[in-house]
Amino acid sequence: MENLCLVGLVSLNDPPKRFVAHSVTKVRRAGIKVIMVTGDQPVTAAAIAKKVNIITPNDPNVIVNVDLIENGMSKEEAFDRCTAVVIHGDDLAI
Repeated sequence: MENLCLVGLVSLNDPPKRFVAHSVTKVRRAGIKVIMVTGDQPVTAAAIAKKVNIITPNDPNVIVNVDLIENGMSKEEAFDRCTAVVIHGDDLAI
């Protein structure tokens, strides 16, 4: 790998639909629990969930899957202690 030249860089932004955040807020006020299923990586999923009010500023304890390992917290502890948990699909029980 020698004499290579960076020709360009591409980025993609696929923003949520216009009224998703408002709809999520209304649904939550009605007492409905909102769950997002996505093929994105946990950190990306958490960022999107914040954009659409699934994870709100009122959720002080948000655990992204990577943090479960770093903090040594079990999944059971995370569900008990946290207001929002992001889990990678590989970690879901079948």
